[in-house]
Amino acid sequence: MKKNYIITMLVGLTSVLPAAGTDEGYRPMIREDRTWEYLETHTELNPLTAAETNRNTLFRMKFDGNEEKNGKEYSRFVYCGDRSSWTSTVDYRTGATTSSDRVTVPNEDATVYYLREEPGKVFILFPYEDYVDYSGNGYKVKKGEEVLLYDFTLSEGESFTGFWSYGNFQGGLIDYPVRALDPVKIAGEECRVFGVTDKFMGACRDYRFAEEAGCLNYGTLATPDAVVRTSGFSSTDCHLQKIYDGDGNVIYDARMAPYTDIVDNGKSWTYNHLDIVASSTYQSLTPGPTYTFGEAETVDQTEYLPLMCDDKRTGMLMRQEGLRVYMRFEKDKAPYIPGYPAGEDYKDRDLLVYDLGASVGDTYHALTVGEGGAFEWVELRVTEAGTLATASGERDFIKVVRNDVEDRRSDTVVDGLGSLSGVFFTADLGPEVTGSGYDKEILYDVTGKEGKVLCKGKPFTTGPDMVAEGRVWEYYSREGGLELYPEQELYRWQFSGTVEKEGKTWNRLMRVGSVKWKGSDPASAVTDDTGTEVALLRQEDNRVWILEDTGERVLYDFNLQPRDETNFSPAYLDVVYEYRLDDIDYKYSAIGASGFYNFTPCGEASGLAPVTYSSNWGNVGRGDMLHIEFEAEKEGAPVRCLRNVYDLEGKILYKGADIEVPPFAGIDGMEAGDEADRSDAPILDMLGRRVTTMTRGGIYIQNGKKFVGR
Repeated sequence: MKKNYIITMLVGLTSVLPAAGTDEGYRPMIREDRTWEYLETHTELNPLTAAETNRNTLFRMKFDGNEEKNGKEYSRFVYCGDRSSWTSTVDYRTGATTSSDRVTVPNEDATVYYLREEPGKVFILFPYEDYVDYSGNGYKVKKGEEVLLYDFTLSEGESFTGFWSYGNFQGGLIDYPVRALDPVKIAGEECRVFGVTDKFMGACRDYRFAEEAGCLNYGTLATPDAVVRTSGFSSTDCHLQKIYDGDGNVIYDARMAPYTDIVDNGKSWTYNHLDIVASSTYQSLTPGPTYTFGEAETVDQTEYLPLMCDDKRTGMLMRQEGLRVYMRFEKDKAPYIPGYPAGEDYKDRDLLVYDLGASVGDTYHALTVGEGGAFEWVELRVTEAGTLATASGERDFIKVVRNDVEDRRSDTVVDGLGSLSGVFFTADLGPEVTGSGYDKEILYDVTGKEGKVLCKGKPFTTGPDMVAEGRVWEYYSREGGLELYPEQELYRWQFSGTVEKEGKTWNRLMRVGSVKWKGSDPASAVTDDTGTEVALLRQEDNRVWILEDTGERVLYDFNLQPRDETNFSPAYLDVVYEYRLDDIDYKYSAIGASGFYNFTPCGEASGLAPVTYSSNWGNVGRGDMLHIEFEAEKEGAPVRCLRNVYDLEGKILYKGADIEVPPFAGIDGMEAGDEADRSDAPILDMLGRRVTTMTRGGIYIQNGKKFVGR
């Protein structure tokens, strides 16, 4: 079976800037009051175990003194300070990550690189004995000869022939066709950044270099490694982490993403669609729309980008001016906007959507969307500001609320991304759940050029934990074969107590009874009430983990969203099956809402059966809580499945497979009964949370049924 690996590389954002000048405003790179810090990672993938091992080394370099070479003065670029090393391992079957302690040793690398600088250009003396003509361009250079390292005098689309390094022992010259990227800030000042275009002859299409910093990824300042990254199942990467000034202060941090426009036709915003029916019950979460921007258009001498939904025009044009985002409706496309000042026309003018430059306490009026996607013009107040960790680094954000309404949820607006609630171009500030029923979009991801993920949306989850006491899982099993009276069994599991293992608290999953029989013969029934431990499980961060001999493994992941792909690994086979989450159905029971995650096999596993698991009950298909069955059901094949989940009084909380069993096969205290319908059952709100007091007119659940508070 196919092994599935996930390797994510976080890269810079790419939107075009004006062409760089030759030397006007150029910020020098060679200076002795700076220290560059790099992280080198050697990665090895094991195709048999689906594990990735990363051997990491953190080191620093700086300029130290000058020497005359070939009649010119060069600056010495050397290694400095201690080196720190550690190993991290990721198991893609389980999601488990482990890391060793850091080992720090004195630096012993005496290598010296010789660089010199002219305004807009940096040169290096070729440091290697071996020259490799990687691209077959006929270039040739010998050790000690001067070659171009960086050229910041170029305009968009121009090229320069520069130095590349491979493995720190050989290199050559290669053509770099460049494009201008978003600037980075070093010591608080913006520095120009260049990247290579798709015409680049090499594997590293995301190679970037900047004024003052040099190589930002794929190598060091003196040895850019922008040609070959991976060989077989191993690769080595080196990325700039930080730059320090002479006092040890951080003046550049790679984790800090550059400022980028929200209105950018190089990005796309993808959502999942949450269907909320009347009385505020969640129905399903399915793949939703994708928003993008089209090519620029000019209206009233102003340039806008048309907003597109699934490649169709929405009737809205948008533009960004600094930290403010505006929208105007296309001609004759403006809807009614309640709240807009009476007597004033909004149909042919810009309407403010975001003001990312607003400070805490500031208020401003902006276009928002409320319940059902209807537009509103409201006053917003900024309640918080700071930075937010995303897949593309730390980004500035503001949090806003409606200034005229209490008890409304806030909306977070993020630099370069927009709103994290509802569709990106408006602030969805309606109530969390209302009684009329409407559709809602949940952010799945924001991607940049070439599909790089810039931000991953938070999962939409609901209901209590799956790993909990007070429930009993009953499973039905039938042996294979076509005999007239196959052996059958009912067995039940429940969680009881905890133990401490490897510094973590684990819940004990116990087998608390079973009955076996053949056909309908009462004399064949054999009951076993012995309590035995089945497994140790724990639930954390919306994931359920199981402790096995080889370590802990993710059993269920409730953070997944439709479109996500995941791996299932049978405990009895050394294979990995690749599945895609199609949708999530939401169903209610006496304990609240549960998400039913529906997976279909993909890749080489496409011939296997679908899989469904629940955030309350675990696997609800063939198999049991710990062992999912992947083969399609066949006549005469063994059968194992969830029959029912009960409370401790024997009432059904969840009815699984419709399997009738003889009366004598009922487990004591677990005979099939009606679904729980008790006046003393807990009262829950619409998010599955237990409540002790009710609000008049509120929607609540008891015994799996909805009612209105009085």
